[in-house]
Amino acid sequence: MSFDDSKVIVTKGYLDATADKIREKLDSTDTYTLPEFANAVDSISGGGGGTTATSIEIVTELPSTLVEGAVYLIPNGEQIVPPLPLSIDTTMNRWAVTCEVPNEAITFPYALTITKIKNSPKYYCFGAKVGTAAEPQSFVSVPRTRSSGPDEMNFAESNTVTMPTYIYKYEPATDTDWVDITADITSTDWNNYVVDHHMLHCFYSTYTMIRHSLNHIAYESKWNVIDTSGRIIKQGYISEYLVYFVENGTATSQGSHTLKWVATQYS
Repeated sequence: MSFDDSKVIVTKGYLDATADKIREKLDSTDTYTLPEFANAVDSISGGGGGTTATSIEIVTELPSTLVEGAVYLIPNGEQIVPPLPLSIDTTMNRWAVTCEVPNEAITFPYALTITKIKNSPKYYCFGAKVGTAAEPQSFVSVPRTRSSGPDEMNFAESNTVTMPTYIYKYEPATDTDWVDITADITSTDWNNYVVDHHMLHCFYSTYTMIRHSLNHIAYESKWNVIDTSGRIIKQGYISEYLVYFVENGTATSQGSHTLKWVATQYS
């Protein structure tokens, strides 16, 4: 592209307005010099996107088999808690996260809202594993509550109160990551709810939990508010997504963007 290099006078306000419009179209906060204006305008796709995509899909993680030309969007919601400590013990296949909701009586029907979760002063993470044929009843965790304690999470198939294998706590005011408090919590502490394991305060679980004595589902894992990264994944509370475009068999990060940006970039 050739340019006429003759000098002109232009008002700064017009340049600022042009740059603002470019930023609006690109959903960007970048700054531009005059020589960069042309490339910036060039990157704005007109009516239907600048790159052809074979599909656009919202996922929780990149799939193991990538589709050429696909765009994958991973919710980049607000960080509520640190990533779950899954690597501490890879044999643990059941994880659950609860939050404290101070000064509030839990009466049915009860709704754990995003606001309550975000404002919680303390969170707990529990790790356990479900028994298998190779490792039967000696180490069992099932997705249910006790029949005589239908509101509390339990980690055994029987009605006996059983604690999880691992207990972590996270206090946003003092902690930067999950703190292992397993050794500090006694069975008496557990029974006295020193750590909150109320079923209706759970906002992440790898298994569906049944409120056993009433024989109906009180919490389902599909209602999870966060994923294992600790970020909100619940639609309606997410403004940006981590965008990946698959080209030549590789998913390349395009950064974190709004759906408007995605619609602008891809057709």
